[in-house]
Amino acid sequence: MFELFLDKDNNFEANVDVSGAPLKESRARVLVESNSFNVMYPADIDGKGNISLKLDGLGSIFNEGERGNISLEVIAEDTVFVPWSEKFVIKKRKAVVAEVASSNKPLIEEKPRITATIKVKSNLEKGLEALEEAYHKYDITSDNAKKMAKQISKIDAFMMKKFPELTKKSIVENRMQLLG
Repeated sequence: MFELFLDKDNNFEANVDVSGAPLKESRARVLVESNSFNVMYPADIDGKGNISLKLDGLGSIFNEGERGNISLEVIAEDTVFVPWSEKFVIKKRKAVVAEVASSNKPLIEEKPRITATIKVKSNLEKGLEALEEAYHKYDITSDNAKKMAKQISKIDAFMMKKFPELTKKSIVENRMQLLG
């Protein structure tokens, strides 16, 4: 189940491979459909097949707990393909990580073929990545962590302010992995 949030950014990223049609002439859109509303977000496809957009305004349209279907549509040579579709639920401020790979083969062999990979990073995941970069920047490793305890404490405090999803518990649970 794909999770969309009322009170934080919903970043949508995908990579599509269009064969049999020019990528630069193809278009994409994300549809968010429920029993009460349908919302369409047009998206550009860059030269490498990447799609990136922010799904804004969900809080003014949907209610917490509302469910429906979200799908990625790609239009190539006037043909609409749906390489990815999933049920969604509207939630408030929780972490989500979703990675979906799907392919959709057309019925007629000459038509374009599309593959999509979607990766949505939660703010917790982004915070842990930023924390790992900070440890690396200050050359903090598992070998010198005791000597660098004061610096680690300052970095942790700063990152917890910057990424509210980061907690002492999540940092401690991931510290060995973060220090490499």
